[in-house]
Amino acid sequence: QLQVTSDAVNVLREDLDVAFVVEPVESSDLIRHVISDTPLIWVASPSYLNQVTIPDSIAGLLPHLKFCERRYLSPSLNVMTPRGPQTIDTTRLMSVNDPVILRDIVIQGGGVALLPELYCRRYLKGGALARVCPSITLQNTARISALTAHRRLQPKKAQIMIDFVKECLNDYATYLR
Repeated sequence: QLQVTSDAVNVLREDLDVAFVVEPVESSDLIRHVISDTPLIWVASPSYLNQVTIPDSIAGLLPHLKFCERRYLSPSLNVMTPRGPQTIDTTRLMSVNDPVILRDIVIQGGGVALLPELYCRRYLKGGALARVCPSITLQNTARISALTAHRRLQPKKAQIMIDFVKECLNDYATYLR
């Protein structure tokens, strides 16, 4: 059984063998298997960028942020800039619970958003997205992990699925390079 959701899941309560999540996740007694790490980047569509100028600064970025993936909503999103560490308040932005939908909003001219680079790579290469404000970076990455219950004898099918997803993501990332 495969269940796809952007909501948090409880591996134990829902009796799941494995859950693939984009961190951060609440700390737990579950076993984490890191599948992939990808940087978070600021992106916009070329059509949006044809209408505006976005200086590579927090002051230049802020007016163009309208949407934010729910997991990055924070009164103090920590970023690194040429001036040193700073924070951005993203709580005023419209929350989107799915990064793929957020990416599509940006492609359609919805402004600037912070997204996992892996989710944008094909669209950056194809010209549907452009990176903006490259000097404003996050130390956090979008880490994709597999969560499994603390079981002595992990089902073989869970490990097979983890290996399969890891291989698929690695192939996808390599294909897009």
